Amino acid sequence: MKKFFKYFELSLAEQRGFIMLSVLILCQLAVPYLYDMVRKEESLDYELTFLEQEDIQTHEGAEERKINRNSNKKLLPLTMFDPNGLSIEQWGRLGLSHKQAQAIKNYEAKGGKFLNKEDLSKMYTISKAQYERLAPYVKIDKSKLIDKGEGMFAQEAKTAEGQKAIERKSTPLIDITTADSVDWVTLRGIGPVFAKRIVNYRNALGGFCDVNQIAEVYGLPPETYESIRQQLYLGAATAIRKIAINRCTIDELSKHPYISRKHAQWIVNYRAQHGGYKNLESLTGIELLDQDFLRKIEPYLEF
Repeated sequence: MKKFFKYFELSLAEQRGFIMLSVLILCQLAVPYLYDMVRKEESLDYELTFLEQEDIQTHEGAEERKINRNSNKKLLPLTMFDPNGLSIEQWGRLGLSHKQAQAIKNYEAKGGKFLNKEDLSKMYTISKAQYERLAPYVKIDKSKLIDKGEGMFAQEAKTAEGQKAIERKSTPLIDITTADSVDWVTLRGIGPVFAKRIVNYRNALGGFCDVNQIAEVYGLPPETYESIRQQLYLGAATAIRKIAINRCTIDELSKHPYISRKHAQWIVNYRAQHGGYKNLESLTGIELLDQDFLRKIEPYLEF
C-alpha cells in the first residue's frame, strides 16, 4: 500500500481520504448481501374465492342490476308484450331506465318500428342481458304496423314485397346537421362512442355541408358508413360556422380539422404580404394549396 501511495505521490491527508473512501464503497457494496443474510422469509397466506357465474358480468350488466335493485318502481311480471307503442313508464316496469326508454321513444318518433323481436336487439341502448330476458315474451301484432289510411299499402303488406315496404318505412332517417348522440345510436353499427365522435367532428368543422363528411369520422369503418348512407340526409337549414379568413390568426385557423398548422401559416403569411383575400380565387396564388384542399375549405370561409 505504501508503494501505491508513493507511486502516486499522495500526501498523508490524501492517503487517509483514499482509505476512508474505499471503506465506504466496500460497505455500500456489502449492504445487499448483509440484508439477504438477516432478512427473514415471511410466508404468504392466501384464500381462493370462487365467484358464482352470475357475478361474472360486464360493467353494463352490473349497472343494470344495480338500477333494478335500487329502483322503487315495481317491475311488471314478464308476460307477452308488444314493444311497439309502449310508454316510458311501461318500459321502466320492464326493467329499462328512463334514458333507455326515451331512446326507444325517439326511435319510434322518427318512424321506427319493431317488426320482430330481433329488432329489439338492434337498439344499442338495450344490453344483451336485457334483450335475452325480454325476448321470450315479445309478441308483435303486425296488423297494428299498417296505418289505417294506407289502403293500397295495407293490401300490399300481405305479400313479401309489402313486408319489405314496411321495413323501409320503419328505417329511421337522420338529419346530420342537427342529430344528437341519441339519434345517432338508433343506426345499426353506431354505438355511443361513434355517436359522440360524429357530433364532436361536426362541432369542430363548424357544421356538416355534405353527407360524405360522415365517412371522415375517425375510426368509422367504410362498410358501416355504406350501410347507413341511405339513412342520412342534409337538412335544408344548414348553419355553417364561418372562418373570417382576413382576420383570423394562425392558431384560430389551424383549429379547423381540414387546415393543418402549415396550411394556416401559408395562408396568414401570404395575406400579410399581398393583402386581404377577396374570394376563393385569391387563395390560388398560394401554389402549395391544391384544388382539393380549397374545395373542402370553401364552405367554411368568410371573405
